Amino acid sequence: MITFACKGFERDAMHTELCIVGAGAAGLDMARLFDGTELSVVVIEGGGLDFDAGAQRLHRIISVGKDIATSDRLMPDLPPAYRHETRIRQFGGTSNAWSGKWKPHAPDDFQRKDWMPRSGWPLTYHDLLPFYVHVARDYEIPRLLFDRNRLRRGGLREQAEDFHYDQIPPLNFNTEVRAALERSKNVTVILNANAVELVIDKGAGGNEPDTIGHVVAKTLSGHCGRVYAKAFVLATGGFENARLLLNSRTRDNVALGNRSDLVGRFFMDHPKGIWGRFTPGLNVQLEEQLALEHRNTHISRYFAFSEEFRREHRLPNHSTAFYPVRGTTVRASDDSDPARRKPDGGHLIKPLPRRVYNRLMGPFKRSRPKPPEQVPYYELVHFLEQAPDAESRVCLSAAAKDELNEPVLVVDWKLSEFDLASLEKYLRLLRDVLENHHIGEISYPADTGDLRFALSGAHHHMGTTRMAASSAQGVVDVNCKVFGVTNLYVIGSSVFPTGGNANPTFTILALTRRLCHHLRSVFDRSRRPVRGQR
Repeated sequence: MITFACKGFERDAMHTELCIVGAGAAGLDMARLFDGTELSVVVIEGGGLDFDAGAQRLHRIISVGKDIATSDRLMPDLPPAYRHETRIRQFGGTSNAWSGKWKPHAPDDFQRKDWMPRSGWPLTYHDLLPFYVHVARDYEIPRLLFDRNRLRRGGLREQAEDFHYDQIPPLNFNTEVRAALERSKNVTVILNANAVELVIDKGAGGNEPDTIGHVVAKTLSGHCGRVYAKAFVLATGGFENARLLLNSRTRDNVALGNRSDLVGRFFMDHPKGIWGRFTPGLNVQLEEQLALEHRNTHISRYFAFSEEFRREHRLPNHSTAFYPVRGTTVRASDDSDPARRKPDGGHLIKPLPRRVYNRLMGPFKRSRPKPPEQVPYYELVHFLEQAPDAESRVCLSAAAKDELNEPVLVVDWKLSEFDLASLEKYLRLLRDVLENHHIGEISYPADTGDLRFALSGAHHHMGTTRMAASSAQGVVDVNCKVFGVTNLYVIGSSVFPTGGNANPTFTILALTRRLCHHLRSVFDRSRRPVRGQR
């Protein structure tokens, strides 16, 4: 069932077993997986079914570090005043406007690297692989994305292993799961309900861990309600997850999960920038050398050094896209331009289900003429893995309040000297490798200046509630449970200890599936009768 806060909170309080805060990709995927089970679920979402400027203003931040804004082309379908937004407060979250890129993390993205402080996840790629496969099955992601042997065929391609899948049309959770949840008998979605505080159950005492009793939600119309549950999952994004924890207190008046002062720290993005030109050598077909696209599968390949090469040269997992220039520059950010995203007439039948769309458009796509084999040159667009930095952070403003009278979030995004030095090394090695393989020549601007000003954000907000093996190193454990709290979990890219270079959605959903598996076992154990009872 989907309802509005004024009706869902008509008794001021609701009681359920599982409360999911946030109806973006992670929150709705989890709700869909629990739909039809015996578990009672309430999802609270700050936005409505449609984009609303009033709700969106609650996402306002104060940026005091490197600017995280982007060009108006990121969100071309939104009202002009909001096209620069990096996240959307609406049912479906930012899936209402994303470009549909899917990419799993590389196996070594999860490994500790002695040259990158604070790197390493408390789980491995193989721990997450079964859940990647489940997501791929449900959302029609080709298995080829996991078959690294088929995507690497010798020669230079041994060092060109970065690839993603462009889904057309992009998955939109607003339309994907709305009908199912409207009919659901055990899942209730409450719209326009903005979670502002998690309240500790005062019944516990002594040295017992804290337990969340309820979440407080406010509406812009002035109503306030509470949801009581046995377990809570925060799925509100890289900024709002941290904001809600910082705005909530333990019994001894410490922000939730923040005993080691780590909530909001280690904020990362995927810095990206256009830097340099590549001119192919004579008779070199770059599409063949780098396999930029596997036709008919919509799998595109960027250039990235192999795991062995990165380890030898102590490099993060940076990558580069080669965009052909034919009179006018083709940039990576144009992926969100409707003229580029729908070159095959897709705008005529986009409302159709994706399975029907792909079946109808498949023959047409296969018949499209191939582009010219040679272009004058390629523009290089670099996508960087940022190293964790405790001084790159988000925190609550001491003075600024939003329309709900709650503290506004302050974002201080920093690029460290390590980030800049690793980029310079990467650019040098990229040029050497391509030229040594006689593929072509790379030219960089003579005056490099400060590279940090050439980089912008990709709006992948990561690291603010990082996963770790202990509370001294992070905010949540390997099961995404907040340290020191018995029944509070966090899901999303905020738990990423490091980001690799992958768009985070695929890994967010894989972690969501893994958390669902864990929560099922938690609720199953709680329902088993104790020994001696019937």
